[in-house]
Formats: sequence, structure tokens, C-alpha cells
Amino acid sequence: MVVLRHHVAVMDARAGQRQLVFFDSAGQPSTSRVADVPDVAALECDALPRIARELLGNHESPIDAFIFVTSTVTRPGCAAECIATLPFPVYLIPDIVVASEVVPGEWLKFQALDYCNRTWWLVEKKKDQLLTISSAPLPADRERFEAASACMSAFGFDAIAMFAGGEELSAQTWTPAALELSSSVLLRGAIRAVTRQRTMEGCHVSRDYDGRHTLTLTATKAVSYKVVHVERPVFSLGEPALADLAAARPVMLVVDRRVNDLYGPELDQYARAFLDCRAKVVFEAHDKRKTPVQVARLCRVASALGMPRNSMLVAIGGGVTLDVAGLAAALYCKGIGYLRIPTTLIGLVDAGIGVKQAVNFSRRKNLVGSFYPPTAVLNDRSFLQTLPRAQLACGFAEIIKIALIRDESLFGLLMAHGAQLFASKCSAPHGIALQVLARSSLLMMQELQPNLYETDTRRIVDFGHSFSPTLEVISDYRIAHGEAVALDMQLSTAIAVGRGICAREVLDALHSLLKVLQLPSGPPPASTDELLAALQCVQQRRGGCLNLVVPTDIGCGTFLQSVSRHEIEDSVNLICELSGESASEAHVDTVV
Repeated sequence: MVVLRHHVAVMDARAGQRQLVFFDSAGQPSTSRVADVPDVAALECDALPRIARELLGNHESPIDAFIFVTSTVTRPGCAAECIATLPFPVYLIPDIVVASEVVPGEWLKFQALDYCNRTWWLVEKKKDQLLTISSAPLPADRERFEAASACMSAFGFDAIAMFAGGEELSAQTWTPAALELSSSVLLRGAIRAVTRQRTMEGCHVSRDYDGRHTLTLTATKAVSYKVVHVERPVFSLGEPALADLAAARPVMLVVDRRVNDLYGPELDQYARAFLDCRAKVVFEAHDKRKTPVQVARLCRVASALGMPRNSMLVAIGGGVTLDVAGLAAALYCKGIGYLRIPTTLIGLVDAGIGVKQAVNFSRRKNLVGSFYPPTAVLNDRSFLQTLPRAQLACGFAEIIKIALIRDESLFGLLMAHGAQLFASKCSAPHGIALQVLARSSLLMMQELQPNLYETDTRRIVDFGHSFSPTLEVISDYRIAHGEAVALDMQLSTAIAVGRGICAREVLDALHSLLKVLQLPSGPPPASTDELLAALQCVQQRRGGCLNLVVPTDIGCGTFLQSVSRHEIEDSVNLICELSGESASEAHVDTVV
């Protein structure tokens, strides 16, 4: 249910229905009464404001919109914006349009039976939008209807929605995929239908009760990008993926220095053969250089080269390189093409997947940035063969994160094959390695897609990312990101065990897996005050909600909204018990 600023008045004006309901700003019905209205189907839209004014009478609360829900015989798409006579718009919404909003989301093709008007509707949706609507007289003979309905089921119209029809409705028990749409459901659904209609209108004008006119523009931008796993080395002259994605556009390369030392000649040869490469910038990647200063440096280089609006920035390296280059691409010329080629495991499964481009600022991790989707991501796991073991372990921390909180079978693969995957740098067992990389990437994308711009701060993928930013900062980035995530996951899981919402066996399994993959498995190298401060910091960044992600079992998790000093101390002691060391020793030995 959408949250609207004022009350909404919804009039059920269908045949035999005469109910006027007022909904409050939380979408709950506040008052209702029976109201008599003429046959709305026979009226022109310009008569609706007069009827709305008469029905409202002396209603005291401000009205955001007045909605008439009419029978399916009314022509669809009729709406009037009444800024000249009323300080709110008036909408006429057919109940068949409302039905498309309130049936289950998986009902892409459904039949709707209107017993009051003896109408049989066939409705097809695509991405929650009405694609086609067709109607026919509803057969009075049940056998004839069942035969025709069976034919429609062959074309996917198997689900059936029914507008209330008394005894006739209750007799329809011939399909489990049937749903009765009551009047209360339709009235609530009308608000959703109008909200979608407003979005589709793009621009509209409204007038508030103080006489102010507001012009509102609503626009959406489709986001689509690919993560391509290449089988040949990405800089091989026989691999066209990079050239195809660049599509002859002017290109500026931003390459991690170590990657350039290892693969520079192959990249240069590929660029000469297939790319319109204007420059190659070698970047010294380190968290201390993940700053706005470096973003500005890349923008200056692009400006000096005269890179046009249709150019593309290609980032080749780990998470730091991808973030700095990505933010530069988002800012230069208000956004140019951006292609990622991650060369670390953490880049392949995490940093290269999402749309966030952010850098550190004012001793805060990723405080300054933008949501800017890449054009595409090219994943080449052959880069992992030259990756230092410590960086490989950091990538496995992100795979453990998504597995423990989201996928029991993936966690099982890590438990069974983790040692071999780590030793071979994700080259053996071949099939298992491909499955682990593809599955972890897909899980991350599935979690990101519904909340790509983080309008909802309850993100299950934030597991391991509440204490970890502070652990990195207070160590002056001597603790790498993946190492901090490992420490965070273990502490968060221990808190869940202490709460009694997660079994001790889950913590034991996580602790064992961290050791196998050469990740920190001891207590966090921070004081209790520092850990509490870490939670206060993320709470500010999450809109005032802590949303600490903790597992409840392998493959699922939940959110905590408060953690006490006592819980943190007990959790640290529990981890010390597992690792055989004291919290004070860990803090003295590790924090710098």
C-alpha cells in the first residue's frame, strides 16, 4: 500500500455498490458511509468533479484524490485533473484495472468474472502493466463456460478472479487458482492503480488547500547491464567481448598498477588492435587513495583528452580501482559509459556487481558517491591465478557472506570444497568453481535488483558490513575489507547465538570455514566502545535504523534494531573461547 500525504476518498460506484470510504495517509480506512450516486457509466468525465464535491460535503480532512471505482462496462482510462474547481484530482478507474493491481503478481494472464454485469474478461499483464484486455458475455451455462475456460487455460489464462456475486460465486469451486475480489480489496487496490496511473502520466498539476499550484514530473529510467563470464582471457586477440562492448567509442583505460605490470603488454596489444583508446591511466590502488582527489584527477585527464559525452571509461582492477573510476565516469560530462573488468575475487562476486560508486571521505568509508550502473561487467577468472592469497581470501569472505545469509547449498559447497578452491585459486574442481562464482554473483544480483538504489535500508547483503567499516578505519586500512567482513560476520553471528535466535553450530561452522580460507577467525581487534560507535555510525547511514543483519540458520537471516554493550562483550568472549585467545591480547596485537 502506498503512503499518501492526505486522505483519499474512494467511491465504489459499481452496479449495486454505493460505498464511500476515506483512507488515511497510512492507507487505512478511517470512515465510511453509504452514498447514492447516479450511473457513473453514463456520465462524462467533466461531471465527476461536481459529484465529488457533493459527496464530500463538509468533510474536514484534506483530500489528496477522489477515486470512482466503476463497473467494467465503463470505458477504461478516463481521468480528470480538476485544478480549476477542486484542489484535488478526480479519477475514474474501472474495476478490471483495479483487479490487475491486486491479483497475485505471478498472474500474468488471468480471467475475471463480473457476475453483476455478466462479463467475462481476459487480462494479460507484462511487468505489472496491462498489456491487453478483452471481454465477452459471461455464459449463463456453467458447462459452456468451463469448456471455454479450459480452452483459455491452454493459452495461459488459467487463474480466475471473481467480483463478488453471492451464491453464484460460492458455487464456483472448479479451480484452485481462484480469488474473490471483495469490495474492500478493490477500494484499496484503486489507490494503487491511481498511483501507477500518476506515474505513467509523467507530468500533472495539482492545487493544494492554500491555493498553491504544484507541477509534478515523474520519470523512470530503465536499468539493465550484463555480467559476462568470458572463457578466453579477456585481453586475448581471439576474445571479442571487450571490443564488442566498447563498440568503437572513444575509450580511456584506468588500470591498477599491479595488473598493468602483469598484463600491460597484452592489454596494449588488444587496445591497438580493437579499441579507440585515447589514454591509459595507471592507478596506484589502495584504500588510502580511494578519495575524491583521485576521482578529480581522472576527470582532469578525461577533460585534457577532450573525451566526448559518448566516450567510455574502462576500469581494470580491484574494488578500489572500480569505485574510483566508476565515480569519475558518473561525474564526467554528467555521466559517460563505464565498463568494469574486475581482476580480484572480491570484484568478480561483489564489488563489480552493483551500481554503487563511492569513495572514502572524512575518515568514513564510502561516504561520498553515486548510484551509477555500469554499461557491463566482464568477469575473467584467469586473473585470479596471479592474485595474492590474502586478496583471494578477502573475496571468499564475500562469498561466505551471501552463502551464510542466503543459500545453504552454496555454504555446503564451500564447506566441502573450500580448501581445494582456495589452493587452486578457483580453478579446481572446475565445475564446482564455476558453480560457486556464478551462484554467488547471481545471488548478489537477485538481492540488489528490487532495491538497487537502497530506498529500503533493510538489506540482507549488509551482513558483515556493519562493524567492518570501522574496523578498517581504526586499523588505518591495515585490515583489508574482506578481513574486516570476516570479523564482522563472526561477531554478528555470535550476537545472534547470544540472543538465542541462531544455533551455536552455525557459529562453529562459520569459524571453521574462516580458518580453512585463511581469514581472521579471532575476536575483533577493537574495544567495546569502538564497536558500539561502529553501530551508531551505520545507524546514521541507514536512516536511523540499525538493521544489523544476523543469521538465524545457514541460508537465512533477520535484522536486529538494538545491541547492548553486554551483548557485544559476551559475543567477543564467545569468539575468544572458539579461537583460544583473549580479547585484550587480540586488541593489543592487532590494532595500530
